[in-house]
Amino acid sequence: GAHMLNNWQKWLEQNGQYLDYVLLNRAHTAARWLEPLRQHTKAPLLFCGCDLISRTLRRAYDQYGDPKHLEESLSWIEKENFVISRVDHVYYPSAEEVKALRLAYPGKQIEMAPLYFLPPKPGFVSRPPKERANLLFVCSFAHPPNVDALRWFIADVFPKVQSQHHGIRLNVVGRNPPKELMDPAPDGVDFRGFVSDETLAGLYQCCRISVVPLRIGGGIKGKILEAFYNGIAVVTTRIGIEGIPATEEHCEIVSDLDQFAAKLSALYGDEERLQRYYSQSYDMVIREYSIETLAKVFSAAVPELRT
Repeated sequence: GAHMLNNWQKWLEQNGQYLDYVLLNRAHTAARWLEPLRQHTKAPLLFCGCDLISRTLRRAYDQYGDPKHLEESLSWIEKENFVISRVDHVYYPSAEEVKALRLAYPGKQIEMAPLYFLPPKPGFVSRPPKERANLLFVCSFAHPPNVDALRWFIADVFPKVQSQHHGIRLNVVGRNPPKELMDPAPDGVDFRGFVSDETLAGLYQCCRISVVPLRIGGGIKGKILEAFYNGIAVVTTRIGIEGIPATEEHCEIVSDLDQFAAKLSALYGDEERLQRYYSQSYDMVIREYSIETLAKVFSAAVPELRT
């Protein structure tokens, strides 16, 4: 609460000697803690980066050539380096980002850690495709790659899908969608804004496919893991699926963006493949994002977790 917010340094001075481990999250929030932690505790410092933002911004610059992306990427490199070089253990959820970091920081303990812990749902059964209809797009519009993805999907992809599946609709879920995309709302697109967990769970069970048409970005896409966990088929790009241990057995992965509409249209009408995706993707996230997997990753730094 407010008391700890204003007195955390005093608390650390008094209690730092009793800390066994310290877990920090995200470079831009972790930096301010490093000096006082090193001063007042001997506990190992563990850092979870969530996503390598400098890499995401650099890829955006390489694709679009906007100098702003390059400037921001360089700024984030400084922030990330400040933290990574000063902590004892580093964790990122994407295998590709872990590989890049190991090259940049040889000798540093850097591991891949699951983004989420997803416990099994007892008795969970996905609704069959014949009882579902329409598409779902879930995102945070505060993240620019999501805005780019929806803009491209609405302009270039969805009209082609509509020509193959008359009456199909796209449900867009996320707070504060850009006005440029809403006014006027494209034909067949329903902007639902922020919705409750219950409403979103219902959409996952009522829609046939969740689309994640990312053209830029990095890190692990939580929206894909959430879709898998809720038993809905996913159509995404190579960037969308990056870092997730999923294959064509679990979802439709589109390498050629020009084929996104065709791949999506074909899957929408293939009930057998949809049902297979519903079950196999759910089974995969339950296996790969279990509490046992998480404990195994952290056990090198936290011996108490070893079985």
